[in-house]
Amino acid sequence: MPGVVALRKALLILAHFTEQRPALTAREVSRLVKLPISTTYRLLGALRGLELLEYDEPARRYRLGSALFELGLRFYKQLDLVRVGRPVMERLVRECGETVLLTRQHAGRVICVDKIEPLEAQTVLFNIQPGTELALFQGSVAKAQLAFLGEAELGDVIRARPGLERPAPAFDKELERIRKQGWAFSAGEVVPGAWAVAVPVFDGFGRVTGGLAIAGPTQRLDEAKIETLARRLMSAAEEIALALGAGGTREGTWV
Repeated sequence: MPGVVALRKALLILAHFTEQRPALTAREVSRLVKLPISTTYRLLGALRGLELLEYDEPARRYRLGSALFELGLRFYKQLDLVRVGRPVMERLVRECGETVLLTRQHAGRVICVDKIEPLEAQTVLFNIQPGTELALFQGSVAKAQLAFLGEAELGDVIRARPGLERPAPAFDKELERIRKQGWAFSAGEVVPGAWAVAVPVFDGFGRVTGGLAIAGPTQRLDEAKIETLARRLMSAAEEIALALGAGGTREGTWV
């Protein structure tokens, strides 16, 4: 099916535009997707016509287009996790005076889908915004979600990321500890000078669908309050899970 093959190649081109590599020349695209330059130009032209790509004439480089932004907004608005989680996050910010993050775990990736910062306090995580992909094996936000995946699910997550290797056995012990206490804490693992406490969020089928976190600068970290923040997060995550249709109690968790 020529049309399907062409579509797959076009989507592959789009996937190569990342935060680290936001602009590419036609030859760079050709090399990355391993296509002849003539085919690459044809696909780039089609993507430009749909406004999925834009062309910077002086730099002779392509960038993601405005149509993708519009699609992203539609996807964002349809996420039940964001719709349900937003008021809960707003309450947490008022209560704690720190940044609150909501993430979604899907296909081996942990993506920030919402973020609320306090108005009156110094904020952190300025480089983490909705749409930012977080490191899979670093930081409390990702670890809190990985800890509550079954062994088969965790294997699927790792296999979904070619070239990604499972960390050392010590990592499994850390996940076991997180699973037992119900929350994760990290400092400086993702953003230097920042800490975060995080818990998983479950969907209506009892599956890990995302994570909820409170984060702040290390100079405002009161270690005596970490468990208090964790308990608030657990309660908030349970509220979100119930709104998503979860019921009863999931063994080993608070939901």
